[in-house]
Amino acid sequence: KNKDELYKEILRNEMDFIFKEMLKKVENINGVREKLHSMFETEYLLLRGDINLSEVLIKPFENSDREIKNIVEEFYERQRKMIRQILQEGVEKDEVVIDDVSLLSLAMMAAGQGLFSYFRDIKDEKKAIKSMGYLIDTLFCGIAARKGRV
Repeated sequence: KNKDELYKEILRNEMDFIFKEMLKKVENINGVREKLHSMFETEYLLLRGDINLSEVLIKPFENSDREIKNIVEEFYERQRKMIRQILQEGVEKDEVVIDDVSLLSLAMMAAGQGLFSYFRDIKDEKKAIKSMGYLIDTLFCGIAARKGRV
């Protein structure tokens, strides 16, 4: 209909593309940790590209358009659901023990948002990916000292 509608359709298409790519990357991976690494890395690399959705996700409060805010909310809800599904599979396979999968998926989504916002403009892609991996590993291993651990 107009430029605004076209822009919103581009945002939706970019979002669909990102989630299709993330699903493709994780579908043949075994293991919760590995799936989460792959999911976050894929998302990060795609959003780091020159796409419109990246700008909207970084500055969601700068946009007063309700429909664009809905697109941002949908993106994060889809991300949270994907994380929750990966975590739930791990629980069902006795790979992980999680008291509240929904709460942890929300926390991981929020952590991922923060990391992406921070690392998006950093040129060192490897450092950013390593940091995301570190977050996932920390969630898996915790930070508590363990006997026999250096």
